[in-house]
Amino acid sequence: MDNIETEKIYWAQVVSDRWNLSGQYKILNSEFDFNFELIQSNGSKFIVKIMRLDCEKSFLDAQVSILEFLKKDQSELPIPKIIKSVSGNSYELAADLNNYERIIWVLEKIEGIMLSNVSPISKNLMLDLGKKVASLDLASKKFTADIDPPSNKWDLTKPLWIRDNIPEILDPELELIINEILDDFLNISDRLNHLPHYWIHNDLNDQNLLVGFLSNGQAFLSGILDFGDLSKSPTICNVAICSAYLLILPGIGLNLQLEFLRGYHSINPISEEELDILFTLIITRLAVSYVNSSIMAKDKPDDPYVIISQRDSKNFLWHMVKGKNFFTARFRNICDLPPVKGGSEVIEYLNQGKVGFHPIIRQPLKDAKIISLDLESIIPIDPHSITQSEAINLTGRSELESQRSINLGKYLEPRLIYTAEDFRLGAGKNSDRRTIHLGIDVFAPLGTEIFTPLEGDVIHSEFCDKPLDYGGFVVIEHRTPNGISFFSLFGHLDPKSLRFKVGERLGKGDLIGKIGSASVNGGWEPHLHLQLALGLGQENNWPGVCNPDDIKFWSQYCPNPATLLGINPGAITFRKIDKNHLIQNRIKSFAGNLKLSYKDPILIMRGFKNYLFDESGRCYLDFYNNVPHVGHSHPRIASLVNKQLRLINSNTRYLHPSQKKLSENLLSKFPSSFEVVFLVNSGSEANELALRLAKTYTGNKDFVTFDHGYHGNTNAAIEVSPYKFKKPNGIGKQDWVHVIDCPNEFRDVDPRYQITKILNDIQAQGRSLGGFISETFPSVAGQIIPQPGILQHIYEEVKVAGGVCIADEVQTGLGRLGGYYFGFEQQKILPDIVVLGKPIGNGHPIGAVVTTQEIAKAFNNGIEFFSTFGGSDLSCLIANEVLEIVDDEMLGENAKQMGSFLEKGLVALKLGSSLIGDVRGMGLFWGVEIIRNFETKEPGTSEANYICNRLRDKRILVGLEGPYENILKIRPPLSLIHDDVKIFLSAFADVLEESYLRNGT
Repeated sequence: MDNIETEKIYWAQVVSDRWNLSGQYKILNSEFDFNFELIQSNGSKFIVKIMRLDCEKSFLDAQVSILEFLKKDQSELPIPKIIKSVSGNSYELAADLNNYERIIWVLEKIEGIMLSNVSPISKNLMLDLGKKVASLDLASKKFTADIDPPSNKWDLTKPLWIRDNIPEILDPELELIINEILDDFLNISDRLNHLPHYWIHNDLNDQNLLVGFLSNGQAFLSGILDFGDLSKSPTICNVAICSAYLLILPGIGLNLQLEFLRGYHSINPISEEELDILFTLIITRLAVSYVNSSIMAKDKPDDPYVIISQRDSKNFLWHMVKGKNFFTARFRNICDLPPVKGGSEVIEYLNQGKVGFHPIIRQPLKDAKIISLDLESIIPIDPHSITQSEAINLTGRSELESQRSINLGKYLEPRLIYTAEDFRLGAGKNSDRRTIHLGIDVFAPLGTEIFTPLEGDVIHSEFCDKPLDYGGFVVIEHRTPNGISFFSLFGHLDPKSLRFKVGERLGKGDLIGKIGSASVNGGWEPHLHLQLALGLGQENNWPGVCNPDDIKFWSQYCPNPATLLGINPGAITFRKIDKNHLIQNRIKSFAGNLKLSYKDPILIMRGFKNYLFDESGRCYLDFYNNVPHVGHSHPRIASLVNKQLRLINSNTRYLHPSQKKLSENLLSKFPSSFEVVFLVNSGSEANELALRLAKTYTGNKDFVTFDHGYHGNTNAAIEVSPYKFKKPNGIGKQDWVHVIDCPNEFRDVDPRYQITKILNDIQAQGRSLGGFISETFPSVAGQIIPQPGILQHIYEEVKVAGGVCIADEVQTGLGRLGGYYFGFEQQKILPDIVVLGKPIGNGHPIGAVVTTQEIAKAFNNGIEFFSTFGGSDLSCLIANEVLEIVDDEMLGENAKQMGSFLEKGLVALKLGSSLIGDVRGMGLFWGVEIIRNFETKEPGTSEANYICNRLRDKRILVGLEGPYENILKIRPPLSLIHDDVKIFLSAFADVLEESYLRNGT
């Protein structure tokens, strides 16, 4: 028996004697103490802590005192509960195996994962963290007990001890930075020391914070551990310490740290004075951490904790130490203060108009036309790549008009024209991208002179010659009468017209420069970009466009410059669509069973190929919508629609060449037995008509269908759709509808022989069969590929019984399957009627029924068939164009290639995940079945829902299907490309590794 095992047995006996607790013991890692996890037979868990030999009682007395106070004052705080011994003590003294006296205490275990191990770290989690830390600090303010814990090196009010240890860093440049940090700390130390001091946690790092999960996957702060570094300090120190570790933790960064700050401020408001010193305290804590880890590295050079601490702290210090003003502006903004001190005064000064601004251009702007370049603009056609001709003709004016008129571009307008890589904030087309315009554009004639509206100093002048950049631009610093600085930026100027030096003072009305041509202004149509700023930007970076997620900050940091131009700020400001208003309209004006996808619904304003764009220009990869078969907003279809609606759009009571063209093209894709086309408005109508054709032809009503099948929302379609009629409030199964199990190879379901019994039952009742209807590959049932021979057998039995076989190919037809134009080809069956729906119109409402002459003649019984819009001129032209695009762009072959690549990736993920039970499909029709247990194949409904919504968070859209809604439904437009498949697979892999899916609740 080794020493560790001996220790475990010994201390287990001590705990049993002193606390009357017993169970299984598990040794835990600890830097100084000897810790165990104790698990009782009833599932209760405790942490047993045997303190180090030199542990002072005052150290433990302080922790016990504050923990017991906090538990009593704020019982809901997620802090450890001390378990009293049988003697009623919070801790006991006991001799160890070497007869040395040790302190031992027992805590109730808090379940959770260390914050450093959580993935992803969400805004909601950071908000919850902020609120709970604030609640902790509020409660701590009431703690007045006289405790005397040993002093420690982490006291943020006393960091100067590291000055003597800076040489341990062995990095001269970093030494200089840390000395500058300490100098900055000295500048704020008086303000810090004048703040009220309380006993605070003082070590809220990611190792001391635990995270739990609700059943829906939402993360929350479940535990705040280790009160061993208590310090009497202002509570802003707790905020700074937690912020420091958040900012250096991979996967968090500034935006998530700000959510922590927002949550904290909502419970325990942070004063302006505290916010102004917060950044200094953050980098001071990191400087202390870095110097301390450098000292420790001498004794523990291979300790991974030391290495990580050094690396993360160093990276932050290098990149952020110069950003004090900008970080402070972000802190102030998230806490509902103007981002810059005096910012309100600047706005008031500009809005009063008493200054008498000099006109920036000579031409009057009062009646200038305001144009839109927002998401409802078709510029650029490809939102990922604006062309040169598009960039130099944003206003759509002729050359003559551009020399005579002035147009204005809106402030805070979301635009897709910024397509250069510099506007992207990550890899992939669905990554963050700067789209929100922070200035006002003045589209004026080339060479228009630009003047200063106010006197000021030139602080920056540069020629940015990258495509879609500023070209020549200038930044001028102005001051209010009280000396508050603000800045104006003038972009897209001719660099040769800028005849001053940085530092030079310009008077009100002085010439700044001239509007440049596309060759020198970044490649744009000639215009001035005018922008205001309350601060110097981020390390002298002057973005003219911001990420939509940051609009709250940037709209205050860069206020509307309309007053400088003498125009109405309201008229020139983009009015954003309020998604919440649209949601409320849904609730108020539409039926409750008109569902929205995802926990956070998406407001879609544009589409292109397999990309969708929301109201702010965020891009989503569309791996779900099969309706835009050849890609969203295909230019050929858009052009055709525009032309035809200028000519005629009538109905099938009149002749039009488009009817002939479509019918011939469509029938050419079918076996020769198919000779007749019916045109309607949707797949639902098409299935309704197919049922009528079959019933009329056979004279019989009885139909067989697959369980969980779906064929549309008309009465007749619902009657043969178990997915609908079997719902709790559905219409129920009609006696003439007969349901057989849906094939499912993964779940060993083979219904082929059920058909015989059903046919016998129908015959026994003196009735005859009308037919069999199914999706060739049942989609709503879970993206099913029927096992070979099943549909062949059913079709054969049905036809022998005199029934008609209807193949619903709405989901699978027109090349989606890659190697097959229709699903029935892959299944080696020959339907009597084939139904086509939404994909053939690429978003335009059209459906088609294709059948034989024999069935069509039976339907031609003297009752006219007519659909007002079914087979309209426009519908026929669009459907035919879709068929031609599939051929011209070889989209069937693309579906095959992309499907093969997708399949390999999905199978690889399946091999590495216990959650993926099955991967099935072909071409660009795929289902991924999520399960909880390989042996029982228990459906992973909540897990699938989590994955679907997490992919949506990553701006990748998939759906859910199947009887248990545990099948990820993947059927993107056929324009899908290799890079987007890689992005999807990578994102899916990341989600599968997230903490909720790895650890559950």
